[in-house]
Amino acid sequence: RTVTATASLRPMVTDSGETWVTVRDAAGKQLINRALQKDEVVSLNGEPPLSVTIGRKDAVAVTVRGEPFDHRSLSKTTVSRFQVK
Repeated sequence: RTVTATASLRPMVTDSGETWVTVRDAAGKQLINRALQKDEVVSLNGEPPLSVTIGRKDAVAVTVRGEPFDHRSLSKTTVSRFQVK
């Protein structure tokens, strides 16, 4: 049986409209590593845990398994780092 973790990332309207994101799966395989544009939605699936890094954390809404995930409170800097297990 294969277990997958699912996360959806959606940049919200910001001044520049862009933020960057990096996501790696349990094996270290890079699922995404690029800037996301305003209103772009990215859904990622991979072998958990997914390691997620988001620049400009206030500009991105995150959903994990269909539920909103408050990643902004995890860091005092502008960068958010967390795992989806």
